[in-house]
Amino acid sequence: MKKSKIKITSFLMLVLSISMFCGTERVYADLKNDTIWTKTTDQANGFWKLQFSDNDSIFAASGYNDVIFYETATGKEIIRIPGESDVVFINNGKQFIKTNKEKTKLEIWDIKTFTEIDTIECNGKPGDTHTLSNDGRFLIGTVMIDGYSGFRVWDMITKKIFKTYLLQPEPNLLKELSEISIPLISCNNNEIWLIELKVYQDPDHPGSSKFYHSKSNILIYDFETLNTIDTLDYKAHIVFSKNCKYYAVKKSNVEVFDFNTKQLHHSFDLNGPSLTGMKFSSDEKYLVTSSDNSGDGMKIWDLENGKEVYFYTAGASDCIALSNNKSFVLQSIGWYILLNKAKYQNTSINEPSNNGYTLYPNPTTGNYTLQFEQLVTEETRIQITDLNGVLIKPIYNGILEQGNKTYEINTNGLSNGTYYVQILSSHQNKLLKLIILK
Repeated sequence: MKKSKIKITSFLMLVLSISMFCGTERVYADLKNDTIWTKTTDQANGFWKLQFSDNDSIFAASGYNDVIFYETATGKEIIRIPGESDVVFINNGKQFIKTNKEKTKLEIWDIKTFTEIDTIECNGKPGDTHTLSNDGRFLIGTVMIDGYSGFRVWDMITKKIFKTYLLQPEPNLLKELSEISIPLISCNNNEIWLIELKVYQDPDHPGSSKFYHSKSNILIYDFETLNTIDTLDYKAHIVFSKNCKYYAVKKSNVEVFDFNTKQLHHSFDLNGPSLTGMKFSSDEKYLVTSSDNSGDGMKIWDLENGKEVYFYTAGASDCIALSNNKSFVLQSIGWYILLNKAKYQNTSINEPSNNGYTLYPNPTTGNYTLQFEQLVTEETRIQITDLNGVLIKPIYNGILEQGNKTYEINTNGLSNGTYYVQILSSHQNKLLKLIILK
């Protein structure tokens, strides 16, 4: 969720925050083992949105000057495109949509070549944030026309404007301060949800910007008629889970509601810090929150029992993103980006471990790490096989001394799919499943 100003957070918080909350029962993250890599960027104001591609192999970081694309496995920068915009991946991640730097058009880019290949009809000034409907049929985003804020729906088959709604003139309405934000299309494409902020001039003090009042609501519009069908009185951020099982809003705490009944499901106490991010896991079982308070860090909440199950002590976040495969939690802290292993129910999704054998990240988009304890000095083979046991790639063959072992292995020459990493000796024959997604 975008903020008007990002406070730069010292990287020292990564260390200092470890000592916070001593004596609590929460499960703390292990920074050494849970953080896969840390990337130092040149973005002094940080990022306001992070977004994984459909197969999680890359991610886009939206800053206040550029959109920068990174390789997930390594954190290597791929390309930066000038302009303040979010990114919407379309066509199973083969392309993406972004606003151009001048805010005059919506561009469609090819993900392999990173070149602009098409545009979407645009009349007015497109905003920075857009969302794709679950079926990929419609794009919805904010727009500014003649000074009035609104939202717009595009038909992605024709790439033409489908519907437009603008705030209507009202007595004392300050249109330059009023806005519509975070438009969302419900999963069944029959409702549009958004936050509407209206700012009014105090009629008793005309001409003075110091005297005004505002009101903010979550409004629900009928998709066909654009008539208001419901109003939720929250001054809040709002996010949907993937298949609209839940939605979450931020009040004094975070409240999760059943989408169909609008009944409160769970309330999560953030102890007062300002919320910077809320994301549901792709299976709709967990909610991850981040705050701008280093002591409250990033938390994972279980949506079944309403309990906090993991706490990342990695400073105050600007924004977060969750991978689609549930393997990673991406975090922006000032000019740093961190890729963390996702921990749900105190278990790492991308780090399957069995009696000391560890393989991560898994799935992998490039390099991965194999760790295990060699109990006896003896001849040992380490190799990658297919699911039928056929040798695909040797890793090590020779005398391996007793002790803890770590191998950094690349997937060069291997196509996407499922494999086994085999450790074979007189005292062990271990198979670890490896999934490659490039």
